Amino acid sequence: MAANTQQTDDELSGNLLYDKDARVILMEILKSLRVLTDRIEKIEIEVQKIDGIKEGLSNLSTRVQTNEETIVEIQDRNRKVEESVEKMGQIVHTVVDKYSANTEEISQIKDRMKTIGEENGNVSNIIIQELKAEVLDLKCRSMSDNLVFSGLAFQREESCKLKIQNFLLNELDIPYNVNLGSVHRFGKPGLNGARPIVAKFIHRDELEDVLKNTFKLKGKTFGISEQFPIEIERKRKELYPVMKMAKNEGKKVKLVRDKLYINGKPHVSPDTKPNGTEYRDVLLRQAQQNSHRNKTANERPFKRSRQESGNNDAINEATITTQLNKIGKRRSGGLAVAYKNHLKDNIEYIKTESKFVLWCKISKVINRLDDILLGIIYIPPEYTSYSSIDAINEIEMELFELSHKFSKCLLVGDFNARTGSEDDFIFVPDSESHVVDIENIQINAVCNLDQYDFSRKRNSRDKNKNRFGNQLLEFCKGNNFFIMNGRTLGDIDGKFTCRNSSVVDYCLCSAELIKHFTDFKVLDFSSLYSDVHSPIEISLKQTDQEVSTKYSDDTRTNEQKIKNWTNEKSHKFLECLNLTEIENINSEIDGTTVVTQETVDTIIGKIGKVLINSARNTFGFKVSAGKKSEHRKNKPWFDHDCKAARSEFRKMKRNKNKSPFHRALVLDAEKRYKNTMNKAHKKYRSDFRKKMDDLKQKDGKEFWRLLNGNKSTAQPKIDFDKLVSYFKDQIKFVMEKEPTAAHHKSD
Repeated sequence: MAANTQQTDDELSGNLLYDKDARVILMEILKSLRVLTDRIEKIEIEVQKIDGIKEGLSNLSTRVQTNEETIVEIQDRNRKVEESVEKMGQIVHTVVDKYSANTEEISQIKDRMKTIGEENGNVSNIIIQELKAEVLDLKCRSMSDNLVFSGLAFQREESCKLKIQNFLLNELDIPYNVNLGSVHRFGKPGLNGARPIVAKFIHRDELEDVLKNTFKLKGKTFGISEQFPIEIERKRKELYPVMKMAKNEGKKVKLVRDKLYINGKPHVSPDTKPNGTEYRDVLLRQAQQNSHRNKTANERPFKRSRQESGNNDAINEATITTQLNKIGKRRSGGLAVAYKNHLKDNIEYIKTESKFVLWCKISKVINRLDDILLGIIYIPPEYTSYSSIDAINEIEMELFELSHKFSKCLLVGDFNARTGSEDDFIFVPDSESHVVDIENIQINAVCNLDQYDFSRKRNSRDKNKNRFGNQLLEFCKGNNFFIMNGRTLGDIDGKFTCRNSSVVDYCLCSAELIKHFTDFKVLDFSSLYSDVHSPIEISLKQTDQEVSTKYSDDTRTNEQKIKNWTNEKSHKFLECLNLTEIENINSEIDGTTVVTQETVDTIIGKIGKVLINSARNTFGFKVSAGKKSEHRKNKPWFDHDCKAARSEFRKMKRNKNKSPFHRALVLDAEKRYKNTMNKAHKKYRSDFRKKMDDLKQKDGKEFWRLLNGNKSTAQPKIDFDKLVSYFKDQIKFVMEKEPTAAHHKSD
């Protein structure tokens, strides 16, 4: 309303000032001005928008400039990438060329690896089977003293041990209380609803007494049987019908674990594969490789670096003769005899067919008149897959073949026989000799033991016996051999030789050699030499002073030598002669009725001793430097840690006898020494294999030099007389053969 009033006022004032035409013109001008004003306002708005566009273009220009710089950097990077790709392409081409060159060799290696993988798979299966056999054997051993009693009724709060003892007294008439260990029920209920009872016997002889009286249970509901693992029980159940059938046929039957013997021969199931396991070819191939690898290794001399008191952890200047183990589970062990180098002309290896013994002839060392036969024995444990019930019989047959050459014999080694303390001889008093068929029985010269102060009664801490032990006792009784364990001052109580729990390592001496035997000792166990066995030491005496002087140790560093004879001191030499000793020698010569070579040698030795003592007192003696032992280098794997461990072990060993604490320290140091050597040897072998693999591709000459570096170049030392004798025999054989061939040709 105010606007309308204002407009009316303007019109009234216009009407007063202007005429009508002028007023119209002014109104048009005013409208134009108003339109112009509106357009200017719109233009201003659009101009403001242009400023915004300008600012946006400025920002866009900045971004474009930044992008241009980035593009330059990208182009530079692309150039570098192209250069790198080009270089990589060159490398790829090089690799492709090498790959193409090695394709054939890689193919060959794959074929070899495939073959090796197949063989390793077979060997792994063999090892698994062996481990299973060992575990089964351990189970059998742990159950060897157990008996299973079935049919005994169950009562609440019962004492199984007391029940078993009452059962043995009432049913088997065993008058004494049996010493039992763990006794308890186990397994599934039987026909009477009661579970069987298993009892562990402390003493084996009591268990055998129980088994001997089981026949008294015939017709009763009770049962007694030995305990075996479930695997053995399954096999025994399969053999029961065969055993029963053989018994009905009147054959002699014996069931040992899972092996059935009929008339002394093992029963072979029709399902058993011939020629051993399915992996026999792999084992034979590996054995041939091992045989070829060790063909020239029968004798290899080696020397230790120095000698120290108590440092007997290495062999000094010795030769080793080996017979590889062909009956073990893996390539290990075997039989070996080591001897001083100065005795090499007096020890000769005798080749035979037996795999249980290594025979050697010892000549001119103990006695100048007779050679000595030495047998090194190893018999696998009883009830293992490698045992043989004929092992001792096989040794006896070879001994019989050699006995016409040797009257004195010594058998030493691991017999795996437990003999208790039973007699190893047959003694028939004169009062009973008329009732004994002397021609059909071999009676020991047991009086030799009395003559040379050895006890007839043999002591032993091991009171148990096994089948091999019975065979060994029969062998001694039939061949005039004595077991020296437990008969000497060095082993007066018969010490354990294996695991500190059994006696299985023996020294058997023939009756003719007993006069040379002085002592037998079981030394302290050392893990450096064996895992379970203690070393044994045997002492023999010489009966010839000349032999003792001739074969003294040539490794001594000092030697007493009598000075040269001078005529000026001849009268003093006569004065220094021991006239009393000369008179004794004359009396001995006059009293000799039977002259033998041994008597002559003894008298000459005494005369020489008198002359030497007089010369020493007359002319004096000088000490000359003898042949010193050569310094022996350590093995390449014997590093600084091994030397430190050895030094510590030897240091502890010198103090071992001070107290039990020091002995414990020695055992601890010994274990550390062995573990250190094992680690060093394993590391050396691993590094050597890597080095050889690297040299195989890079330096073939060095590869073969290292590969052949450990081969022995020593030539066998054969006596010239033996060569002459050998070729004479060959010529004689050819000469005898040629006339026969000519005769056939003329016919």
